[in-house]
Amino acid sequence: MPSFQATAIQSNVRVVDNTASKAEIKKTIKENLNRALELIDWAAAYRYGAIQATGNPILIGLPESFLHGFPRSDGAQLANMLKVAIEIPGEETERLAEKARKYNAYIFGASYSVEADWPNRYFNTGFIIDPRGQVALKYRKINCGMIEAGTSPHDILDAYIERYGWEALFPVLETPIGRLSVLICADGLFGTEIARGMMMRGAEVLCYPISTTSPEHHYYHLAAQAHAYFNCCYLISPNLGRTFARERAANTGGESVIVDFQGRILSTSRTTDESTITEMLHLEALRNYRLTAATGPVMIRAECFAPLYRQSFLPANFFLNQPEQSLADEVRVKKATLESLFERKILVRP
Repeated sequence: MPSFQATAIQSNVRVVDNTASKAEIKKTIKENLNRALELIDWAAAYRYGAIQATGNPILIGLPESFLHGFPRSDGAQLANMLKVAIEIPGEETERLAEKARKYNAYIFGASYSVEADWPNRYFNTGFIIDPRGQVALKYRKINCGMIEAGTSPHDILDAYIERYGWEALFPVLETPIGRLSVLICADGLFGTEIARGMMMRGAEVLCYPISTTSPEHHYYHLAAQAHAYFNCCYLISPNLGRTFARERAANTGGESVIVDFQGRILSTSRTTDESTITEMLHLEALRNYRLTAATGPVMIRAECFAPLYRQSFLPANFFLNQPEQSLADEVRVKKATLESLFERKILVRP
C-alpha cells in the first residue's frame, strides 16, 4: 500500500461583503481562489520531484471558507448569503480541477454552496476533487456554528435521508491513497460524533478544513489530535491564515496541522499568516496499527450507547418547511433546546 504526500494550504483570505452586489462578491471570491491556486502551484512544485518518483497521487487540502471567509456584517441574512454561495461542481471547482489533473492530486476544501435540489437554502459543503478533475465526494456540514445561518442536513433530516440515504450523512471516498472523508470546523470542535461516524463508515484519512479567528489554538489542536487518535486515522487540517474584512480588523487563524493515527502532530505551520505544510503519510503503517490489541477503534460497544443517542437534544427537522432566515432563528432554536435540557435535568441551570 503506497505512501503519499499530504499538503495543507493555509491561505490569507479577504472576506466578502455579503451586502454588496453579486458581481462584487464574485470578484472577491475570484481573488481568493487565485491566491489558493498560486499556493497549490508553489507547494506542488516544491515537492513534485519526489512525488513523480513514487507515481502515487497526492492530497492537497484547502481551509474552510477559503473562497469567502465568514461575512458577519448583517447577521448572515439568508438573502445575502445566497449571493455568496457557489455551485459544486461549478466555475470555482473547475479551476481547482485543472490543478488536480496537472498534479495527479486529490484536492479538498469547503465552501458555502447552493443546490438545485434545495431551493432557497445554502449549505457549508466539503468536497474532494479527484485526479480526473471530478467532484468525487460532497459532504454537507452537520454541526453548523452560531456564526452561520446555513442549512444543516439535521435541519431537514427526514427529507435529506429520503433523498440520499443515511449513508450520505457520512460519505467516504475509496482511493488509491486510502479511504478519505471530510468534516468541517465545528464538526470537530463541538463533539466526537462526526469523526467517529466517518471512521465507522471506513474512513482512514480525515480531511478537516477549518476556519478559526483567534491565534489561540490549544482547543483546535487538542480536538484534531483526539479525533485522529480515537479513530486511528490520519488527519489533515488546513486553517485560514489572516482574514481581512471591511467591517472589522484583521483576524488571525493559522497553525494548520497534520496529525498521525497515534494523535501525534507531524507538522504545524507555526504561524497565523500564510503557509503550507507537507508530510508523507503511510497507509500500511496505519492499517497494521489498527490490528494491534492496544487500539481497536472499531471495537465499539455500540449497544451501550444507543439509548443515550435516541434522546432528542437539538431537535431534527426544525427548518424542514422554512429555511433559517438569519442567526436570530438559530439562537431561538438553541435557546429552546437549552430550556429543554434544564427541564430534563441533563443540564443544571446556573
